[in-house]
Amino acid sequence: MKIKDSVLLLITGIICSIAAWMYWHYTGKYGDRIFIMGVVIVLILENRQLKRKLREQDNSTKKL
Repeated sequence: MKIKDSVLLLITGIICSIAAWMYWHYTGKYGDRIFIMGVVIVLILENRQLKRKLREQDNSTKKL
């Protein structure tokens, strides 16, 4: 079982490194901008979700 886990971990690492190389190779000089833009979009969406949850919790405590 230990050898199988090691082989799967090695394969996963190879796949991830190939995917990372492809990303940086094909996006060129705009890779960092695309990455940062994606991070900002995810943060905005998460912030909206958290605000909605806080509003729901605030409304539920006011009803009590």
